[in-house]
Amino acid sequence: MLVANKTYTATIKTSKGDIVIQLDTKSSPSFTNSFVFLAENGFYNGLTFLKVERLNQISPETNQISNIDLIQGGKGGDAQAGPGYTLKPDSTKGTYALGVVAMANPSQFFINTADNSQAITSTSYPIIGTVTSGLTVAKAITRGDKIISITITSKTVVPTPTATSAPTSPPATVAPTTAPASPTAVSGNSAAVTIQSFAFHPQVITVKVGTTITWTDKDSFAHTVTSVSGPTSFNSGDLTPSGGTFQFKFSQAGTYNYHCMIHPSMTATVIVVS
Repeated sequence: MLVANKTYTATIKTSKGDIVIQLDTKSSPSFTNSFVFLAENGFYNGLTFLKVERLNQISPETNQISNIDLIQGGKGGDAQAGPGYTLKPDSTKGTYALGVVAMANPSQFFINTADNSQAITSTSYPIIGTVTSGLTVAKAITRGDKIISITITSKTVVPTPTATSAPTSPPATVAPTTAPASPTAVSGNSAAVTIQSFAFHPQVITVKVGTTITWTDKDSFAHTVTSVSGPTSFNSGDLTPSGGTFQFKFSQAGTYNYHCMIHPSMTATVIVVS
């Protein structure tokens, strides 16, 4: 799951060397998040670069002279098994210049090893980053070369302090105006939890016995609502992205911890009181 105040780097390890990518978390966050999620879970390990196009050479796809230059890795296109979920289509917000990395689908990525901005006119391949080192390695890749691993590293971005003039007198002590965050308490027989940006909102909710909670998946990813601990268990199965719902009535008091089975870092709690 991408965090707003962090930058992300992906290192693709191959037998010919490493390719380092600075990931773009703003242009197409759902596709970047998919790449990060799959990489962190070892999806790409051992897969091959299944498509390699070299400018002015015979394309293995068309048997014609190719007008593009790129390498493509992963699986999920055509008859290949994918990640088990789909993403809402997203138009690119840039051009396929040298070094730009884009997604062909939710689980296949390609690296532009030349400037393909004139040859690839479609905007249906979301851009997720740019190669910062190892471009010569990418240019040396041939069809069938293996992806040994993809490692994701992140770095917290610390805001630059804003310069201010020195105070003319000591600042007065001001009491806090807001209390620390606490569980959301809900009255009545129904409550709602939204699944958005790879998180449950609210993350902690307090309801009374007999309350029915409805979860709504507003992400473009499939998620699950699956109990981890508590008096009774529940499991939504895969929720349909962008609108899928699940309801569960809590008939026993207690603390229910749950998560998304597809994205286990997504956790939340329901506290049921008498």
